[in-house]
Amino acid sequence: MKNTLCFVLLAMAVGCSGGGATPQTELKSPQWPELDKLSSEDMRSMLMGAEMGDWNTVKREVSKPEFKATVDAFASTDVPEEFATDARKQAKDDAAKKFQDLVAAGAGAGSIQDAYKAAQESLAAVRQTDPVK
Repeated sequence: MKNTLCFVLLAMAVGCSGGGATPQTELKSPQWPELDKLSSEDMRSMLMGAEMGDWNTVKREVSKPEFKATVDAFASTDVPEEFATDARKQAKDDAAKKFQDLVAAGAGAGSIQDAYKAAQESLAAVRQTDPVK
């Protein structure tokens, strides 16, 4: 009995399931400078403002020329080849549009809160991980 228990514990520790073991899939997050900049330390004031529900801060931050330049740079770049799936290209184009809408909301065209949430959701779609091939 003691030997059986030790075997079961050892099998659990090394991941043996009794059947054919399935290899774990390694995931790879897309990264390129223009994408990373949208959630970088430079965006801290905007991100913190949104976290605290301070939409005036968010509006002030997205109204800055630097933010618009960051959005324009993201919109004008292609998804790097190693991450370029059709779905990601579409998600990137959608995110670029949503971030441009956020810039417009910062200038008074629409709800800053709705535009911010839509932009962040679209960014999450671009950042979805892919299995490593």
